[in-house]
Amino acid sequence: MAWVKKKTGPPSALADSQDKVEQATKSSKVVVLGYFAKLDTATHKAFVAVAAQAEAVAFLHTTDKAVAAAYGLTKDGGAVLLRDFDSGNVVMRTLPLSPAPSPTT
Repeated sequence: MAWVKKKTGPPSALADSQDKVEQATKSSKVVVLGYFAKLDTATHKAFVAVAAQAEAVAFLHTTDKAVAAAYGLTKDGGAVLLRDFDSGNVVMRTLPLSPAPSPTT
């Protein structure tokens, strides 16, 4: 089911409330939540590009400071890996993402 959603919907869905994040964590074992002050940045575009390639993981993004803070995110460009196994959630303060290089032919 997750694979179908990933192929038919956007690579990363907008999480404008904690309820949307909680719904995602109930339907996926692993969810990555990214926090971006603005969605028209290179960092957000790189996040979405990674999300498009990761079929087994649900990706969400938010611009809402309260939603981000609820999951330990305080810096623009940060992300948290939400999971209910091993040691639990993993907060990444900032993402070292850059757009993927264009393939050369």
